[in-house]
Amino acid sequence: GVGQGPRYAVYTYDWRRDMVESARGLALRLEGLAREMGDPGARFHLVGHSMGGLVLRYFLRHGGAEPAADAPVTWAGARRAVSVVLTATPNSGSIPALGAILTGERVGLSYTTLAASVVSRMPSVYQLLPPAGTTPLVDPRGKPLDLDLHDPATWRRFGWGPFAPASDDGLAAERAFVVAALERARAFHAA
Repeated sequence: GVGQGPRYAVYTYDWRRDMVESARGLALRLEGLAREMGDPGARFHLVGHSMGGLVLRYFLRHGGAEPAADAPVTWAGARRAVSVVLTATPNSGSIPALGAILTGERVGLSYTTLAASVVSRMPSVYQLLPPAGTTPLVDPRGKPLDLDLHDPATWRRFGWGPFAPASDDGLAAERAFVVAALERARAFHAA
């Protein structure tokens, strides 16, 4: 009969926003699908592409919960999964995110070129930065630098973004935003 073939649903989210917010939206979407199907225990085959894989990975581990220091992995979202496929997911972060924040670059699936002033206001881009424990930067000789891209001190050291040497006190709000975005990104990766 009608509707008996394979079915699928696409979860769309605003890739510029916080990935925990996107994971929360995914949790709500899957709950809604289960309700529509009349199956409160429904489980799904889930596919996450690129940043969507990070959203899916977070969802599996924590559902839509906020990241918290020392919070255990609950696998709250895993109850909705039959299988999971992550494709082209930057599990160890993406160094091009730093270039996009600092100089503006092509971002997203549309490969739209956005100015640094626009990209630097997107929380998700900070969550794409390689986390502590990775060595994404090297010195001019190719020696890995032991730096944490989620540490505001690294940003101050290199004069990145609103921490540029020529910055004045008029950028206090911008610096506060970057510090908050870096803290949130650290919490996201820790979770």
